[in-house]
Amino acid sequence: MSHTDPKYAVVKEDPSLVRDSYSKAIINRNTKDYLRRLVAKKTFEDKEAEIQRLKSDVDELKSMVQSLLSSTQNSK
Repeated sequence: MSHTDPKYAVVKEDPSLVRDSYSKAIINRNTKDYLRRLVAKKTFEDKEAEIQRLKSDVDELKSMVQSLLSSTQNSK
């Protein structure tokens, strides 16, 4: 994608952005920002997955405690 390619028009407010004349899409030509965004997205997804695993573990522990309490009360 060339800076002077007629298919793309540089966005006035940010020269790292261009507009595709066919689709009218805004395209970010800054690969460092793109890669940084991919890493941030992966980090966020990993944290969300870990939170879900922890929630599941807590639910399992609650169930085990309730089961132990229930069996203790039934044995009296």
